[in-house]
This record gives sequence, C-alpha cells and structure tokens, in this order.
Amino acid sequence: DRQMLNHPFIDETTYCSNQLYPKQPVSYHTGSGIQQNEHVLFLTVKIAPQYNPVEDIIHIPIDIFIKVTYKQSSELVFTNNEYDLIIITSEDFSNAVQPLVEHKNNIGIQTLVKTTEEIYNEYSGRDQAEQIKYFIKDAIEKYGSHYILLAGDMQIVPMRKCANTVITGVINWYEILSDLYYADIYDADGDFSSWDTNNNEKYCECYYDYSSAFIDSEIIDNVDLYPDVGVGRLPCSTIEDFNTIVDKIIHYETSTNGNEWFNNV
Repeated sequence: DRQMLNHPFIDETTYCSNQLYPKQPVSYHTGSGIQQNEHVLFLTVKIAPQYNPVEDIIHIPIDIFIKVTYKQSSELVFTNNEYDLIIITSEDFSNAVQPLVEHKNNIGIQTLVKTTEEIYNEYSGRDQAEQIKYFIKDAIEKYGSHYILLAGDMQIVPMRKCANTVITGVINWYEILSDLYYADIYDADGDFSSWDTNNNEKYCECYYDYSSAFIDSEIIDNVDLYPDVGVGRLPCSTIEDFNTIVDKIIHYETSTNGNEWFNNV
C-alpha cells in the first residue's frame, strides 16, 4: 500500500515523547566480510547523543570504555587456491564464455565454469538462487575462490528479490533485486547467511527511515550485508550479447589496460 505524506513532517510519536532517543547511546554490530582479500570479522560500534524532545535536552556521551573480547578460530579455513574465478552460466551459454575462461587462465587467473544445471542437480536449497549461493559457499571453501562472475541476465542466473521499505515522504514496501545476496555468504558466526532469518520467505527485510536528519534502521532479517566474495554480472541474454561483451573484455585487458595513456586520463 502506498501512503503519501506531507513533507517535511514531524513524527509525533518521537517528538512528543518524554524519553531519550535513541534509548541506548551505544550499540554495536558484527559481520563477516573480506578486507584486503582476507576473511575477517567486522565490529561496528555506533555512539550517538540522546535527545529528550519534551525536556529539550541532549545527553552527549563523554567517556566510553570499549572492551573487545573474541575467540580465535580453532581451525584454518580458506587455505586452498585452486580457482580464483568461478563463472556461473547456463549450459546454453557455456561455450560463449569459453574464450573469456581461456583468456583469464592465460593471464594467471585460474578460472572454472559451473553451469546452473550442474548446480541445481548437485546442491539443495529452498529455490534456485539459494542453490547457487550454497555452491558459491562451497567454491570459497573448496577452491579458495575470490571472485564470482554471474554470466547472464536474471532469466539465466536468477537474482534475489529483497523486501524493504524506505520513507522519503512516501511509505512503500519495495521489491528490490540484488546480487549482494550471492556475495554475503556468511553471518557473524561464520554460518551460512540465508537472508531470511525469520523464515517467512521474504529476504533481507529491512526498514530505513530517512525522514529526519539521522538514519534509524531496524533490521527485521538479521543480515550483515558484508560481501565475503567479489560478485559481478554480465547481464547478457543472447549469444550475440556474450560474444560482444567477452570480446570487449579481452580487448580491454590485452591492449588497453596498463598502457601509458591509461594512467594520464
């Protein structure tokens, strides 16, 4: 449902409250991600002043002591380095990406093609997108892959539809397509991140309020949104599309990138 709001508007619930907002001056968020090609755990600490609208008083934290306690992993992971790049496409287009595979291998980027048909036969999941995500997790752990290339539009390699709402004078729930789903493999505990922690078949449910000078966010699904692998997409739908973009990539990487003029543009 769509509801128009007069803008600017005042949130009466907040501005008529005789309580401090936000309720806690300090909050933190953890998430698994990559930094300089290493898998790390990120800790984000948020510190905010608190405001009481009725009393018109701002409380500002002066001294904050932060103690970080962590547990070292008992086993080493991601030590393999068999394939740097995995290309995911359908059987119909696997031959079309073969010149790109050969090119990448020739320049030292070990590359493997995995078809969606193979993935659907070998991996389980609630839908095809989750089956692909489980394969990507396996590729990271089995092959030490750092990059995933989705070769094809959403009809060839599906995209994840995410549910979230944004308030900018209009209240509306949006269905947003995102390939970040395929990059955010792990949660803060190192487990598989389904993007549907409340198991309601709606993914990455987030609420963002941009109606004031600050961003107030409530994560309905517990997702960290940190990529654990680099993901890109070639949004091709025909053989001609693939031939054109593959030729351009190879031409750029062999005869353009690195030339003297490239650094002077």
